[in-house]
Amino acid sequence: MKKDMILSGVGGQGILSIATVTGWAALDQGLYLKQAEVHGMSQRGGDVQSNLRLSTEL
Repeated sequence: MKKDMILSGVGGQGILSIATVTGWAALDQGLYLKQAEVHGMSQRGGDVQSNLRLSTEL
């Protein structure tokens, strides 16, 4: 099983917090996780993205 998730929003820590909680939940379920974040100009209303890949195999 392999699932890709893209979380995105405008400014703030919300997206990064959601990605962190989702990642911890996946690890608790025994899944493998890869995560990459793009902070951009979040302090000035820019976009924030977090890409997650969850899988049962390495």
